[in-house]
Amino acid sequence: IAKGIPPLFTRGFLSSMATCGSGAARSRKEKAGSPPPSDPYRRPWRPPDSNWQDALTHAMTHPRARAEQLFEEDDETATLKDGFPKAKYHYLIVAKKRELNSVKDLQASDVPLLRHMHKLAENLIARIHRKEPDVRFRFGYHAVPSMNRLHMHVVSQDFASPRMRKQHHWNTFNTEYFIDSSTVLEIIQTAGRIEVNDEFYEELLKLPMKCNQCSRVFEDIGRLKDHLRRHLHDRAHKRGY
Repeated sequence: IAKGIPPLFTRGFLSSMATCGSGAARSRKEKAGSPPPSDPYRRPWRPPDSNWQDALTHAMTHPRARAEQLFEEDDETATLKDGFPKAKYHYLIVAKKRELNSVKDLQASDVPLLRHMHKLAENLIARIHRKEPDVRFRFGYHAVPSMNRLHMHVVSQDFASPRMRKQHHWNTFNTEYFIDSSTVLEIIQTAGRIEVNDEFYEELLKLPMKCNQCSRVFEDIGRLKDHLRRHLHDRAHKRGY
């Protein structure tokens, strides 16, 4: 029986997959039931003296890190709770194929994997919508990721998290820096590869922050988050909450 997925955190803001594929791609749950809410104020564990850029590898392989972050996995992917969630719901679908660290490494032969990851994201969102049908999501990839291993972000669009605290945090999810899964899949299917100009994407992180729900632009992340809370309040009021 598919159960609802709780938010990665509930304290201090807001009120508080289906398995995909068959055969080798069947999803395996590490624990029964739904994952507990994560604490966004607590740093995720990683092995001493390890490189933070390898945090996703540790989350998939080290027993302590798996216990903290692993939600589900199959033979091709691992779905992790983001260690530093930037929104009420923030998951990572990580490819286990070691040769892939970013969208720049993708080839036409990776299309089946990309389709699988896309479907996993859709199923994950569908499970959340059974409990909270009004939550809006995007899922896709950072053009220039900060961590190794190809990973897709599945992130709710409230961005109500204490971890969302810097300009570049916002712009990685709300400019062209964030490439939707459907776009990546289409490019790889038609062109066989993605060209990434690192300098272009790094400049996007310096742009003023534009609200993802209206045309307002902000220079200060605190004022932007106050503005976003007003959007959430207005939507809740319209729904009669």
